[in-house]
Amino acid sequence: MPQPTTTAAVTAAPESDLIPLQDILALHRALISARARLPNADAFLAEVLDILRNHLKADGGLIGLCDLSRQSFASIVTSGVVPAPAALSDPKARLLRNGRVGGFDAQGVALGWAEQVAAVSGLEALAAAALSLRDETLGLVCLFGCAGAERHDWQQEGLAAAALEIGLAVSHLRLRADVESRLRERNERWSALYEMAVSLTRDLDNIELLDEIVRRAIHLLHTRGGGLSLIDEVTGESSVWVAYDRGEPMPQMIGRRFAPGEGLLGRILRTGEPQLEPAYLFPPADAQSPPLRLSVMGAPLFAGASCIGMLAVGDDPESRRFSTDEMQTLVLLAQQAGALLERIRGHAQRELLTVHRERARLARELHDGLAQNLASLLLKAELCNDMARGANPELAEQIELLAEGIQQAVRETRAAISSLHEAPSDGESLMDALSLLAARFESQTGVPVALSWEGQAHREFPPATRVALLRVAQEALANVRKHACAQSVCAHLNASSPKTVELTVHDDGCGFDARSEALDGAQHFGLRGMRDRVEELGGSLRVDSTPGQGATVTAMLPLAATGRQ
Repeated sequence: MPQPTTTAAVTAAPESDLIPLQDILALHRALISARARLPNADAFLAEVLDILRNHLKADGGLIGLCDLSRQSFASIVTSGVVPAPAALSDPKARLLRNGRVGGFDAQGVALGWAEQVAAVSGLEALAAAALSLRDETLGLVCLFGCAGAERHDWQQEGLAAAALEIGLAVSHLRLRADVESRLRERNERWSALYEMAVSLTRDLDNIELLDEIVRRAIHLLHTRGGGLSLIDEVTGESSVWVAYDRGEPMPQMIGRRFAPGEGLLGRILRTGEPQLEPAYLFPPADAQSPPLRLSVMGAPLFAGASCIGMLAVGDDPESRRFSTDEMQTLVLLAQQAGALLERIRGHAQRELLTVHRERARLARELHDGLAQNLASLLLKAELCNDMARGANPELAEQIELLAEGIQQAVRETRAAISSLHEAPSDGESLMDALSLLAARFESQTGVPVALSWEGQAHREFPPATRVALLRVAQEALANVRKHACAQSVCAHLNASSPKTVELTVHDDGCGFDARSEALDGAQHFGLRGMRDRVEELGGSLRVDSTPGQGATVTAMLPLAATGRQ
């Protein structure tokens, strides 16, 4: 009789101790589906918490995503639970103390966080797990129940298994969001560069575009400030044309000059390459101010093959490190700025050359025509005076007065010819040209000229601005010589503003009633010419005078004018 076969008795585990396999697979499929359908991490985590609550029998859930670069939580997503704010403060401190995975027990932090949130919020911590990928903690996930809810081992096991999928999905979604953000930012930059290129073509002659380029560079790269510097072709020094900090112009920097080879621009000139300085110290504007420490990148401005300046942006070094893409964007902006400067300078030089040629032509015509005729008339008047001196003394006296008038006309014509030839050279500052003009006026008339200024005496101005202000000074002094009978003259140049320059010429002569006399008549042709010249560049001319009180001529020109510079 065969012996009965014996089998080992297998005791089934209580249902509450193990999560059924089909539930694990269902949970896994639900997580994969959510990852595939949802576009961003927040939407994914919100649905994940609902999935976990349904499959793991929890009343609420909470996920905190870490930002380990700042050693804190970047965001917290909840479902079915609203923990008190105090419950979220301690985990940040724990994360700060412990650091990355490998240096602390991530699972222990997760459990500790769950207990803290539960205790403060009046809940029951059911399970907690760390969201990890390789050796980095991405976040923490917790499940909660109402006070007194029963906790099961399969809840912790199911959450631990789900945490692997959630961590992978969060990493994937973050990477996708980062790529999309970079692509979006790059598209925005290319769009802005295209719009700027179009505007530069449309507004070629507007010197204000230099200011616009700096402001767009600051906006496009989201920096604290920026500036544009140009090199003096004669001295090799560089000067600041545009400077912004926290959205406001920096008048203390405008016009500031640096020795050849000095500073970041000097390094760019030596290497011919853009430069990145994570902790650059700008020298103080005055003795009382501390140096300014910024993270700075600068790109060269090229006109042809020559470096003519630098476009730079800067930000706080503690919070900003510039990327390669940002440097490439700045280089493209600098290329556009360099092309703009080259075309503006070429246009200004052609205009200036045209003006010089026209003035030379007028000087030749005056010399060969009017001056020669006056000289001939003067000789004939002197001859008639000699003939009439013995026969008719009264006639001789009148002829002598006529000769003196002709002589005065000859002097004025020669002065006009001289002024037509006078112009500041490319290497000469406006103050140098005004000083030479004042000295010549004193030697010719004996009337002293007191010359003063505000701001930088040798600040660089656009060529058309220099010429216009010099011509205003020449005409004002010519009027003093002809009409004022003055004892002294004061000339003042105000170059302290970053946006305007102002020239004032005052004499203590006889004056006239500027309110009742229009400046359009032939007797005021010189004043009308000054006004036309200044208004052509977008400026204004004011003449103040009363009989016996002298006269004051004030010319104001914008340095970012809408007219041609």
